Amino acid sequence: MLLGVKARSGIAQAAALVTGLTAFSAILGFFRDVVIASVFGAGAELDAYLVAQGLMNLVLALIAGAMAKATVPVLAAQNSTDDDTGKSAHTLSVVLTVTLVVLGLGSLLTSFGLYRARSAAQLALLGAVQGSRWWINKR
Repeated sequence: MLLGVKARSGIAQAAALVTGLTAFSAILGFFRDVVIASVFGAGAELDAYLVAQGLMNLVLALIAGAMAKATVPVLAAQNSTDDDTGKSAHTLSVVLTVTLVVLGLGSLLTSFGLYRARSAAQLALLGAVQGSRWWINKR
């Protein structure tokens, strides 16, 4: 099916908009990196921040990619067969709600797990310090 001139023009404008916004985002990201490097300098703090940011971006990309691959075909099929967009809007609402709940619970469990791991590490360190003091006093 051939697209009309007006449809092609709309697609070209949308593509130009996405390209421009992507370039603007890259420029802002560069300035963010310049500011972070000027504040922190080269060191362990900046390395830890960049690793955490990289892990967060990886998880976000995996979740976003999976969501897009799972929902877009379903929504496209519903929109092509039904004249009523209410069903596809409901499907999208359910998918986004379930995703939000799962990610929220995952965040809470991860935060709790990190807190418990930190507490366990502190207890182990305290035990090691007390043990070494006992060993030193015993001699």
